[in-house]
Amino acid sequence: MGRPRYPRLVLAGGPIVGPHTFGTEECRSEERRCETHGTFLGLGLNVELRARVFRPLYVHARGILVGNVSPRDPVHRGLYGGGLGFGAYGRRVFGRAEYLLVDTFGDDHFARPFGERNQGRDRWGHHSGLFSAGARLPFKQRMGAELWGGLMVGPRSTRTLSDDDPERRTLLTFLVGVNVTYDLVPGRP
Repeated sequence: MGRPRYPRLVLAGGPIVGPHTFGTEECRSEERRCETHGTFLGLGLNVELRARVFRPLYVHARGILVGNVSPRDPVHRGLYGGGLGFGAYGRRVFGRAEYLLVDTFGDDHFARPFGERNQGRDRWGHHSGLFSAGARLPFKQRMGAELWGGLMVGPRSTRTLSDDDPERRTLLTFLVGVNVTYDLVPGRP
């Protein structure tokens, strides 16, 4: 008996990388070097529950938790959040879109490049969108693996250095993940 093409309810989870933000960089020609401070590179986990709406169309809910592993004066200790979305899933490929509500934890201050003057501050908003695609590999009757990645638009960021006007920007970044999937409620073969 073959694996059902469209399971009714799927649980997926695994490691993710992202989001990533560049920090504040300053270069000095007389010292022939540059310094970057206030960076973010997320590394963590995601869990997703996916329910079939009609044939290849699914809705899903996702939870994410990442820590900031940036080696260059990181800002924030990490990020957590949840999302809701929809997508189309074929046997080997898929594409999806989702809304993510995120929040950061840890200190939002960072040192200025070259240790001058006061600290900088980077405050993040809460709303973002994720557009992703991936490949699927079924390997057991009810299990599979997914490799996926996509563009994350948002959240907004307000980066302030004490003597400058605030820099307001919408973060354009990425999320990349590897999931193991399990069909909680299989479809009909």
